[in-house]
Amino acid sequence: MDETYTLLRLDVGHRRTVEFRSELKSLQKISKIKIIHVTQDILEKTWYVFEKYSDKYFSFTDCTSFITMQEMKIKEVFSFDKHFEQYGLIKLPVL
Repeated sequence: MDETYTLLRLDVGHRRTVEFRSELKSLQKISKIKIIHVTQDILEKTWYVFEKYSDKYFSFTDCTSFITMQEMKIKEVFSFDKHFEQYGLIKLPVL
């Protein structure tokens, strides 16, 4: 979420970013989306991946996403970031 909020802040402004968060909260209340918070266990696993792949330019946020996806058994991600494919996940859209 941190990268999404930052990108929105830069692209569409503060007010729209705050509105977006409000929309997400509404979707959470009706169980249309689920936001996973980073736990200590996810953090430790993230550090393991971050340290292991020193030959890649994975950001710490990328590694957090990788581990969270593994924990949730998610294999596909909507992203334009090639790092998800490098880690072995399926990146959508396929361009």
